Amino acid sequence: MVPVRSVLAALVARRKRVVTLDEAALAAEMQRLWEVMASAGLRPDGVVGIATGGVRCAEHLRGRVAGGVMTCAMRRAGTAKKRRSPLVGLLARMPYLLTDELRRAEDALLEQRAAGGQVPVATGALLADVAAIAARVRAEGLRTLAVIDDAVDSGGTLACVMAALREALPPGTVLVSAVVTQTRPEPLVRPDFRLHDQVLCRFPWSFDFHGA
Repeated sequence: MVPVRSVLAALVARRKRVVTLDEAALAAEMQRLWEVMASAGLRPDGVVGIATGGVRCAEHLRGRVAGGVMTCAMRRAGTAKKRRSPLVGLLARMPYLLTDELRRAEDALLEQRAAGGQVPVATGALLADVAAIAARVRAEGLRTLAVIDDAVDSGGTLACVMAALREALPPGTVLVSAVVTQTRPEPLVRPDFRLHDQVLCRFPWSFDFHGA
């Protein structure tokens, strides 16, 4: 018979760490992400932020890239529903000790639902954004783009955005992806660069954020 203590230890070991990032901490993380890319010999001349979190992250890199920050949106269906929930105001007043557990529970549920999922179909809004990005890349002669997002969960959004951009960008454009965290071990697409692995991050725009 397996000792109860061993079972509990195994359960604790699988608990994902939750990290809270205010704007100053996020700026430091994006500086670190830039350095990780640079150490791999990559210096993008343009960044594409995936709305909304990826754009907020990418803004911290604006002064480093000649092509500035471009935006594309492939919104998840659940985001608008969350914003309308009466629980949103309550989350911002809950202690992190509690909302950390709510985050872990939500992540486990969504990971189970996403098992065996497929890459979503690009929306008309995303395709319009991608066309504008491709036109700007041609006009400004940009050669290397980094697609920035805050987190990769299932990987569906990132996979869809990357596929649409590869289809639209001029031949020879170098395209990479970079995120603050990859929350699951086997997303549909792995980012080329990441700072955290299987870590849940609370960002300044998160519903439960109320300071570091």
